[in-house]
Amino acid sequence: MTSCDQSTPPTILALGSPHGDDQAAWYVIERLQADREFAGRCFRIASPWDVVPHLQAGGRVMIIDACQSGAAPGTLHRHVSPESAAADGGFPSSHVGSLREALQLSRSLGYDLSGVEICGIEVQATEPGAPVTPAVRRAAEALASELREEWHRT
Repeated sequence: MTSCDQSTPPTILALGSPHGDDQAAWYVIERLQADREFAGRCFRIASPWDVVPHLQAGGRVMIIDACQSGAAPGTLHRHVSPESAAADGGFPSSHVGSLREALQLSRSLGYDLSGVEICGIEVQATEPGAPVTPAVRRAAEALASELREEWHRT
C-alpha cells in the first residue's frame, strides 16, 4: 500500500457490473465484508464517476476493476498510484467514462491521490447475466485473502 496511515484498512471501491467477469471486484468485497475491520469500508460501484466522492477526503483507497490488457484471465495488476497505472496503459474499461478520467477530475478538484492504489483483475467473459469464470473467481478470492493478510500484518 502507500505511505498513508496504515492504522486503518483502506476504503475499497469495487467497480463492476452484473456482466460475467466484470463482477470480479464485487466478488472481492463480498469476501472482505465478512471481516469486521473492512465492514463499512467496502463500496460496490457501477461507474468510474462514483469513485470521485470517495476520494475527496484523501487517505488510503484501493480501486478494484476488471481489465483486459491481453494477459491471462485472472492475472492481477496492482499499481501503487494512478500514475503507475497510467504509465502501464491504464485499464480499458467497459463502463461509461473511464477510471483515468475520474481520477483526472479528482486531481483537478484538488483531491490528494497519494493514497490511491489501483488493482485490475484480468477478465475474459463479460456477457450480461453470465457468472464469473473460474480463473477470475480464483483471482478475486486470492486478492481478498491478500488484502486481509496485508491489513492484519500492519
